[in-house]
Amino acid sequence: MTWLTYHEGEAIFDSPQFNFDGDELYVLTNMEREFTGLASINITTKVLSWIDTRKWDLEGLAISSDKKKLAYTVNEGGVSKGILYDVQEERVNTWETPIGVITRLTFSPDDRKLAYVFNGPTLPSDIWELDIQLNRIKRLTYVSRSPIIEPELVEPELIHFHSFDRLEIPAFYYKPKHSKEKQPVVIFVHGGPESQIRAVYNPFLQYFLNRGYAVCTPNVRGSTGYGKTYSHLDDVEKRMDSVQDLTYLVEWLKTEGSADPLKIAIMGRSYGGFMVLAAITHYPEIWAAAIDIVGISSFRTFLENTSVWRRKLREAEYGNIEEHGEFFDQIDPIHHTDKINAPLMVLHGANDPRVPIEETEQIVTELKERNHPIQYIRFEDEGHFFVKLKNNIIAYTRVADFLEKYIGK
Repeated sequence: MTWLTYHEGEAIFDSPQFNFDGDELYVLTNMEREFTGLASINITTKVLSWIDTRKWDLEGLAISSDKKKLAYTVNEGGVSKGILYDVQEERVNTWETPIGVITRLTFSPDDRKLAYVFNGPTLPSDIWELDIQLNRIKRLTYVSRSPIIEPELVEPELIHFHSFDRLEIPAFYYKPKHSKEKQPVVIFVHGGPESQIRAVYNPFLQYFLNRGYAVCTPNVRGSTGYGKTYSHLDDVEKRMDSVQDLTYLVEWLKTEGSADPLKIAIMGRSYGGFMVLAAITHYPEIWAAAIDIVGISSFRTFLENTSVWRRKLREAEYGNIEEHGEFFDQIDPIHHTDKINAPLMVLHGANDPRVPIEETEQIVTELKERNHPIQYIRFEDEGHFFVKLKNNIIAYTRVADFLEKYIGK
């Protein structure tokens, strides 16, 4: 065994591919960089040489059968840009695609074509093909095509707003087909937190758009895709800075995004559920309604009760009880339920191994004791994700009815 990628500090090494002679590896890595770039590693000397470095992450590296071409994508703020790299000529080429995300790049046996899975807000996942010589794309499958639904789907606008410290925060903003001068808005916060919401098909969000709500999906500080520094801006005692980002998004929506200031709701799942609960407890005056799906209501009780394997992983992001317990007690939503103004809906699977259902039930108990408007759906046959069709129909319908009641017509 030979260790080729010795390094200090955090680094990713992904999608290694041998060159023609087998004496080098092409690899995607962010070693000593903010962003993931394309590099080659000499197997004998272990020297790493950069080939493509940009201020965006590169993803999904594949190599042609003749080893003459590399294919990969650039994650430009949540949208994929396809790249072909000619190894011999050291030349980069790209091709035009709709807004969306490219995955599973695969060369044809004769290396004349490149197949990939494309998933966009208005184009659910299907296989597409690039004719390399003609630089022309073609959709090969129509598995998810629906003449009834397709005209109703909405593409987002990529927007940016400045937070309390002038940090620029990106977000995707979807507006319904028949938007009004002042419209109700649902802010959807992704989980993770080291994750990124991207421009892909999301039936949940498209359903809301079809019901007349605008939808905004921010990548607040702590999200991936914007460099290592950005992904660590919410670590441990910086946790509430990302929650404060949401309040500045609300201001942008009211001044720039045609949002009805009295009809702004917030929704999130998993860690995004914590963000929902933190937002409505620490900034209670700005929300008209809130939906928490399998969210964390207390980092202290979450770390005490989550699976042992997961606790170690999450402590690197959240901190640990021994050192940061006092901080948890200051920020945990469970200790601030008396400040909640917004009606709240919560959903949880009874068999969740990541976020134990007690995280939801303890906040439900608190709010019921003071007769606060709360709706609770407990799925006995689900875990961290709702995977059964009947349960998803129940969840979507009840959430839509909840929104209709509090921010609808």
